[in-house]
Amino acid sequence: MIESSLCALLRGESPSWSATEDPGFHARLHDCVAYHGVGPLLTRELLNTGPHEHHVLGSLCRARELKDDVAVELARKYELTRVLESLAQSCIAPLLLKGAALAYSLYPSPALRPRADTDLLIRASDRAVTARVLAELGYEKPNASSGELLTYQCGYAMRDRFGMEHVLDVHWRVSNTQMFSRSLDYDELQSRAVPVSALGDHARGLGPVDALLLACMHRVHHLHSPFHVEGVEPAGGDRLIWLYDIHLLSNSMSSRELMEFARLADERGMRAICRDGLLKARLCFATRIPEEVLLLLARAGSTERSEAHLRIGSVRHLLTELRSLPRWRDRVTLLGEHLFPPAAYMMEKYAPGNRVWLPLLYLQRGIHGALRRIQSQ
Repeated sequence: MIESSLCALLRGESPSWSATEDPGFHARLHDCVAYHGVGPLLTRELLNTGPHEHHVLGSLCRARELKDDVAVELARKYELTRVLESLAQSCIAPLLLKGAALAYSLYPSPALRPRADTDLLIRASDRAVTARVLAELGYEKPNASSGELLTYQCGYAMRDRFGMEHVLDVHWRVSNTQMFSRSLDYDELQSRAVPVSALGDHARGLGPVDALLLACMHRVHHLHSPFHVEGVEPAGGDRLIWLYDIHLLSNSMSSRELMEFARLADERGMRAICRDGLLKARLCFATRIPEEVLLLLARAGSTERSEAHLRIGSVRHLLTELRSLPRWRDRVTLLGEHLFPPAAYMMEKYAPGNRVWLPLLYLQRGIHGALRRIQSQ
């Protein structure tokens, strides 16, 4: 009920709040807004219409100041520009992905698109140079699981002189989902990239067709990889801010661009997940979608393996991931990376300085992981 009311607000409507007498309602509302990442958008809506129009959200949004979001974004913009300039000096030309690129190209103000990090896509061959440049800028790698096939990204974090943390996710493939990871490569995306002038001369983001395809892929990836917001229980992959990205992208594109998007989705075997993302965005935000685009995405044809990601549980998802790899050796490697993360990661996270517990830690992790996957079916 809360999600549908938030969607109505973001459509400019006035929803009814029938559960406001429930003593736990306001806590659930707060958690829901935080999880879905739409706090700044709701604050803007209340500033435009007046808190008296939506008394339930008035107290919640008065507690958050839009000017604070703007100040944070200014610091992020300065740091991101510095990073891009330094990488350019070493002949590295990353592409901005997802939230950061969309914040500066689609949203009326970048502060309206909250994000925990900035995603960059580089060539795989540029990983070592990128790591060196970021280290020189003061970035460090947080402790995280890794592997040749488990993940195609690496995180970096740095705290500036004001105490603000800046986090970068550097990708060398567009997705950690095996089925999606090879669907678009750096050189192809770079050939269609567009400038993001607000972030300096070296900032480039995906073209609208590629950005919409990636937004649909990203949403489906998180159906099986819960997004975590500090202090809030994960609530599935359909975060409203990701659907709002799809909404803004679709509404900003011409009919020709949307047909080009549909043809690309067809060519890469992603009709079903793209159609599902567009329809969900339309349900939530009344997104404009030409009927011929939906017809192309719904056309009969060979069964798409990617469609399975919309309806399978965690165990079958892992099996689908393994089948997406062409060689048995790679499948065994990926399974091993799921079951046995690097020892250094396990030790630092669970038992610093006490290696004797490592076998038990792997066993405990395996049991908990198996139970989670069974419960998700």
